[in-house]
Amino acid sequence: MKFLALLLTLVLLLAGLATGASAATLGYLDGIVNGTVEKDGTGALSAQNGEDDLKVTIISAGTLIQDRYKLGAEYGVGSIAGASKEDVTLWTVKAGYRLIDATAFKLDAIVAPLNIKTDSSSLKATLLGVDLAQYFSTKLFLTVSYVVGDGKYEKSPFKDDSAPVSFFRSKLHYLLTDNLGLVAGYSTLKYEFDAVLSGISVGSMDVTMGGPSLGLVYKF
Repeated sequence: MKFLALLLTLVLLLAGLATGASAATLGYLDGIVNGTVEKDGTGALSAQNGEDDLKVTIISAGTLIQDRYKLGAEYGVGSIAGASKEDVTLWTVKAGYRLIDATAFKLDAIVAPLNIKTDSSSLKATLLGVDLAQYFSTKLFLTVSYVVGDGKYEKSPFKDDSAPVSFFRSKLHYLLTDNLGLVAGYSTLKYEFDAVLSGISVGSMDVTMGGPSLGLVYKF
């Protein structure tokens, strides 16, 4: 809850920065409504194979400062339900630089530290990639993010300090008014980790989590 309060403060700060810099801040309240967590393990982890249900509510915001520098943050809470139910929280911050700033197309290089925690595991990674936006009109536009990197995964008694991570997200926006709009999207987070005990690999696991999302967007 403390981090959520800090994030809400950051949203207000971003709105202020955007006003001062004559750039728009986009604030979101959306969620993954029918997501899944797919697990494909080998060796000792093969018994965990299967698909769990994922539900996450996310609040986020991002802005552009001085027409070049991107700043954003995101916080989510939800649950993963399978053989047992676990709470999940995630947060990420984002910094970027605008590479292309055409009228209808924008492209940014970004870096995004990511932290995901459940009742029994944690994943931390610093991801690099791109954000792009394609405007079809003043009311309809598409945003896409793709980032990759190495992370640290922990789930007792296993730990992997070099877990490959990738994240993809697309969102289609439609503004109902000058400020308020609807947003529908799809996101996928993938990561892999090795299970090592006493220096010996006893298995590995590929995890894919995500799904469709629905929500609101507000343009400050």
